[in-house]
Amino acid sequence: MLVVAVALCVIGVAVLVVLRAALVGTVDEAVTQRGADVVAQIQSDDVEAALPTVGASSDDATLLQVVSASGEVLLASPILTGAPPLTNARPTPGQSVTQDVTLTIEDPELYRVVSQGADSTAGPVVVITAQSLSDLTPVYRTVGLLLLVAAPFLLAAVAASTWFAVGRSLRAVDRIRLRVEGIGETGPDQRVPVPEAHDEVARLAVTMNQMLSRLEDSSAARRRFVADASHELRSPLTSLRASLEVAGAGGTLADWQDAQAVMTDEVDRMGGLVADLLLLARADEGALQPHPVEVDLDDLVMAECRRLRAQTSLQVMGVVTPVKVVADSDELGRSLRNMADNAARHARTRVRITIGADTDHVVVEVADDGPGIPADQRERVMERFVRLDPGRSRQAGGSGLGLSIVAEIARVHGGSVQIGQSDLGGASVRLLLPR
Repeated sequence: MLVVAVALCVIGVAVLVVLRAALVGTVDEAVTQRGADVVAQIQSDDVEAALPTVGASSDDATLLQVVSASGEVLLASPILTGAPPLTNARPTPGQSVTQDVTLTIEDPELYRVVSQGADSTAGPVVVITAQSLSDLTPVYRTVGLLLLVAAPFLLAAVAASTWFAVGRSLRAVDRIRLRVEGIGETGPDQRVPVPEAHDEVARLAVTMNQMLSRLEDSSAARRRFVADASHELRSPLTSLRASLEVAGAGGTLADWQDAQAVMTDEVDRMGGLVADLLLLARADEGALQPHPVEVDLDDLVMAECRRLRAQTSLQVMGVVTPVKVVADSDELGRSLRNMADNAARHARTRVRITIGADTDHVVVEVADDGPGIPADQRERVMERFVRLDPGRSRQAGGSGLGLSIVAEIARVHGGSVQIGQSDLGGASVRLLLPR
């Protein structure tokens, strides 16, 4: 309201100033034209020829005088008979002077006076034309009164509309606030109400609902992660307990030696699982920072091929070309091992590791001749603890973290992972790294 009130004051003053300029301009035009007519009569004939125009009826609003260069009044309107010149201005022929002069004809009034020089047979003269500005005062007063009367109503309308609009918006914000306060108590699946109006508050509510959906998904994923991690850790711990109980019950050296072999495998399995969980936790916190160096990628691939040949009965093919990349050697080696182990776990007879390159990327493809991965499950298998075969044992099927780790390591190196169908008949896992 204060801003609008100030604006109204400025606009009101501007309106009155512009109105006065327009009305005074109209008076100027009238008196100047009247004087020009007299000047034209005098210059075309003589001073006496202008007598009919100057001596018009006393009801004429425009006053006229013809004054000589010495100040003698030669002709004058009837109401000015015997009066001295209206102004002391004496412009030369062809020039004019405009003034505001207070004259006392009947009462003191402000007049607009225009003096124009002219040539006559008797020498130079001045034609003085005047018109009162007092007639403009009622116009100013009327317009000013209208502005004063209209301003309070306009301010009231602005106040009411602003109160209604802002109040409505703030009520919507308050409903959102109340709902957000209760979300922790009622559950993360709650959403804030979206106002019907398509305004900023509605967009805020939509954005908050999207944020709540992301938080719900994140919370659910974290709960699943904790549950799956607990389950994965419980299995080796149960095996360790069982081995200890069996060895303790037998008590012989052979029993303890048998238990040692089982316990060593389980400890290794649990250590690998904990290492995987720590890596993923660091990735979630943004703390997975690689230490890039120049790496011979073909050497890492050939090392994985040799390892698979030594540990499995599969036919392992390596199709490599010498390629260097800038990456963390340990993390890149871990990614290749996870990809190779995943392929070996599902392959029937063959695994092939290939290095290729395009304009922007170096591509490592690990393919197998196993059952493959359905197209609608290829994104899902990179999620954590996902196994497509629920009947497969955890020991044979791994922890379900291998491809998740590959995806995280690729991400921090500026690369990506793609899963498709290989020409061997099984799955194809492709690791893309920047050249």
